[in-house]
Amino acid sequence: EGWVPPGVKRAAMALTTRLFVIGATCVFAMIVVHNALNLDIPGRESRRRDVWQPMGDELGGGPRAHRIARRMHERGTAGGSLPAHDHAAGLRGAPKASDRDSLAVVPWQLPTPAPPNFTDCRPRIGQLGPTRALEYIVPPDAPGFPANCDREDLKELCGVVSRVAINREVLTAVCNSKIIGQLENFLQAVDSAGIKNVMIIALDQALCDWLDKRGVAYYKKISTAAGSHKISAQKFRIVREFLEVGCSVLMSDIDIVWIRNPFEFMWRDTDLEGATDGWDEETAYGWTEHLTDETAGGDSRRVDSYRITAFNSGLWYLQATHGGLRMMQLLAHRMETENTWDQTAFSQEASLPTHGDWLNAGITVRVMNHMCFCNSKTLLRAIRPDPALQAHRPVVVHVNYHQGKERYMVDINDRYHKGVAGALDP
Repeated sequence: EGWVPPGVKRAAMALTTRLFVIGATCVFAMIVVHNALNLDIPGRESRRRDVWQPMGDELGGGPRAHRIARRMHERGTAGGSLPAHDHAAGLRGAPKASDRDSLAVVPWQLPTPAPPNFTDCRPRIGQLGPTRALEYIVPPDAPGFPANCDREDLKELCGVVSRVAINREVLTAVCNSKIIGQLENFLQAVDSAGIKNVMIIALDQALCDWLDKRGVAYYKKISTAAGSHKISAQKFRIVREFLEVGCSVLMSDIDIVWIRNPFEFMWRDTDLEGATDGWDEETAYGWTEHLTDETAGGDSRRVDSYRITAFNSGLWYLQATHGGLRMMQLLAHRMETENTWDQTAFSQEASLPTHGDWLNAGITVRVMNHMCFCNSKTLLRAIRPDPALQAHRPVVVHVNYHQGKERYMVDINDRYHKGVAGALDP
């Protein structure tokens, strides 16, 4: 048992040796062919060092930069119009003279995009290339808005939306009669900003009466919810109704001062445009954080993570798309079945990928410009102390970071609507 005849051993060793020789020969042949294909060919300069090496120098120099430049040039991406190579034609001989113009090397330049100007609030629609087509519940150019008005539960909303909506969009906020002081400042700023398509979602009859006296449109949805978080959690179920009639919604908290008409600054290229709680470029749009795991050795100690500040559930624009409707249905269900903060759930649904039993709503998302749709920390930390930003006018300021909201709202209104230069001074 375990004994192998000597003849079998010799045969196995001979076979192993032959396989090794064959493998080494194949590798050598591949190297020879590769080098042959990269020789200088008359009229074809794209393989030459003097063409791709300057590209590598522009990329920072070094072996890695030169490898990247060579690969880009070989693949025809340099300059955007370099033709791909026909190796067979090259081996057959030089191209015809008539072909040489089309094979000329196009000088490659490292793109140097201009730094972003976050104080320019205007959307650059169409300048970033095509985006995924949105699945509108009612196509923007289709008749029959508002839709689904034969449903008994949507008739009242259809009546209000048909009067208030402009371009099938409304600005709305959820409120009850206990925070009328903030609501007054909110409506004052809305009027100063020239926003006409505004309506309030009124949660009690007292607020309905107050709005009637002031001629403010509203949608009555009686609720006994108490506390800012409980009131805010009602919005997802109600916004779902707006989307079902084909109306896009700019949802706003009451502690917000509108300075300019926000509908002039929407991109409308995604299902959701959401304001951030971030206060600079990194916290608003995300950053890579390098962590060190001391329990691991060598390069394994380094761990890279990607972080982003939460979306704010008090300021967002949702288009009337099937993706937006799915998101509202998910959030409404979570508010009814989980003990969670609406802002936490909103950020999760907007950013977490599908994994395990977690099903993402499948929406496209844009983070609003943090210097234009800004929070009170951005205003007081970045804009107020910077002399270069004194002429900057945000679209809106959300007083979400500071207590004494009504006082801050008055000061912001004085600064941007009444022109009081020192209104924001400490």
